[in-house]
Amino acid sequence: AEQAGNAAIQLGYLCRLEQALELSEAAMSLDRRLGSELSFSAVNEASVAALHADLGHYDRALEIGQRCVDALRRSGLPHFLVSAENTLAAAYLQLGR
Repeated sequence: AEQAGNAAIQLGYLCRLEQALELSEAAMSLDRRLGSELSFSAVNEASVAALHADLGHYDRALEIGQRCVDALRRSGLPHFLVSAENTLAAAYLQLGR
């Protein structure tokens, strides 16, 4: 799951957003099946939320992004929390909210 998430981030850097989203969602699914710790799952969800926002899927970005922010607040990973909050804020800005 971790390697799939890392590869998805690299695909995003290469602007291969659809492929990155597909692989990120696979990593999230693996996280759930493996029972990964909350913090790791939330980091993968942050990537999925950002990719949905980049692709204009704002409903999904906001849904996943808020869930991710809530989980990261509980996990004690402030550096990932800031990134997830930024993704959520950018999506709201793009929607004019």
